[in-house]
Amino acid sequence: MFKHLALITALVSFLNIIPLPGATPALAAAQPAGTNLIANPNVNTPVASSRPIVPVDWQNGSWGTNNAVFSYTVPTRYVPQQRSLLTTITNYTDGDAKWYFKPVAIDGGSYYTYADSYKSSVVTHIVAQIEDANGNISYSYLGQAPSTLNWKPISFTFPTPATAKNLTVFHLLASQGALYTDDFSLVKREAIQITDGVPNASVEQSALDGTNAPGEWYPGGWGSNTRTLTWANEGHTGTHSVKAEVSNYTDGDAKWFYTPQAITPNQTYTISDWYKSNVDTHVNAVIERTGGQMQYLTLKDAPTAAGWTQYSDSFTAPFDAKSLTIFHVINANGFVQTDDYSVKPRQVVGFNQGLVSISLDDGWASQYNLAFPLLQQNGMKATYYVTTGLLGQAGYFSQADITTLAQAGEQIADHTITHPHLTQITASEVEHEIHDSQITLQGLSHQTVNDIASPYGETNIPVLNQIKQYYGSHRGIETGYNSKDNFDVYDLRVQSVVSTTTLAEIQSWIDTAMRDKTWLILVYHQVDNSGSEFATTPAAFTQQLQAIQAKGIKTATVGEALAEIKAQ
Repeated sequence: MFKHLALITALVSFLNIIPLPGATPALAAAQPAGTNLIANPNVNTPVASSRPIVPVDWQNGSWGTNNAVFSYTVPTRYVPQQRSLLTTITNYTDGDAKWYFKPVAIDGGSYYTYADSYKSSVVTHIVAQIEDANGNISYSYLGQAPSTLNWKPISFTFPTPATAKNLTVFHLLASQGALYTDDFSLVKREAIQITDGVPNASVEQSALDGTNAPGEWYPGGWGSNTRTLTWANEGHTGTHSVKAEVSNYTDGDAKWFYTPQAITPNQTYTISDWYKSNVDTHVNAVIERTGGQMQYLTLKDAPTAAGWTQYSDSFTAPFDAKSLTIFHVINANGFVQTDDYSVKPRQVVGFNQGLVSISLDDGWASQYNLAFPLLQQNGMKATYYVTTGLLGQAGYFSQADITTLAQAGEQIADHTITHPHLTQITASEVEHEIHDSQITLQGLSHQTVNDIASPYGETNIPVLNQIKQYYGSHRGIETGYNSKDNFDVYDLRVQSVVSTTTLAEIQSWIDTAMRDKTWLILVYHQVDNSGSEFATTPAAFTQQLQAIQAKGIKTATVGEALAEIKAQ
């Protein structure tokens, strides 16, 4: 359970995770499930030869300055059973008094749930007495039970030390008063099961520490919104799921995630869950890499689903991946409910050969002044996704630059007019953004502009339907490789190159594309020394182009790659 404690701690700090309640006594009617380790748990069987009469496998004891009396009695009870245990103290100065069961063998380093039913005139206390293999005794205070005139069940879940061998529990009286106890239980908690790479994949098992939460799952979120994260009493299968609800949304998100699990570097995985939601939601593969840095891989979105719907997508783990968890996030007013998670290795079905396409977004002047000459020097062509509303502005392409690039054999593609959030504007505004920009670019380039990249990678079904009227492909920002078994011409996958991308990463992406015969699309923005998060220095860009050459993988513009792939 504690293997990835450091990563969980980092996620807690970074994501402003909502803390779950601390371990508290559970006043619940049902006894814990599993094998009860306590002999004679209802204390109904007496020792026949004992005087005074005592229950089999039970004994009592006290210490300190007080007058303790122990009775094996027949009081008025909440169920018609024969006997219960009564402890009374008068003339109390210090110490305690208690009945306790014969110590039972336990497994060290495990969790157990102790429960009984009781009524008392004062607050009482529950303490576990633990013995190790050498006979050393230690005590663990589990908590207190409030006074009650009526019979109440109470339970505590607790861990045992790794060296523990035997255990008993004292429900003790440490003041003047009376305490009745009955219906005892000690149950070892079942270890959290890992199914298809996910702990507690169907979120049915409760947390081992006794909190009312799914075991190995954690609520999280950030930003300005009101988040409610619950362990819901319904599911796609079983009786539970996890639910994230958001109101008063300004920014940020809410989500549940599980304890990160080890994954294999460069392995391709299929992840899935079942979900329902009243808004579109988003999915990320969150990966811890060597050195402890976190990487968030953007996967495809999950559209609104009124009933339980299966989500599925794939990704390839980075070359230095250590562990993985999944965020199925909501970042709007509404809810998302998820269940039945799975992470499985996937065999990729490739094309005839691996391909690399270099794409550059927005139309930065540095792409024309620095990247374009470097591409020519290395015998490569690229696809430029141009935001037409920026043409002629300082730091961006001129109209003449578009013409020159096209005449040199570079591909010109569309990136709208004003770089808006297409999912947040009207249909007529989308039409203007994607069609009028296409007309402008075709006039300047004298090319057929058939490919578009949506700003921020954002689309939904209505937006895609409009895009399909004018374009043969759409490229977003979802992380991955394009292969024969996941190919979607209107959802092309990419690897985004930013200021922190290393040459080793680029080389690993190329190696993966060559190994699996997939199509790798690299996305760049600025190519300059500005220091921007999205800037690649000319020196780094040169090294990356040389790495592509050295690997011997075929390069093609997006349009050329699509033509080759569609022929297969």
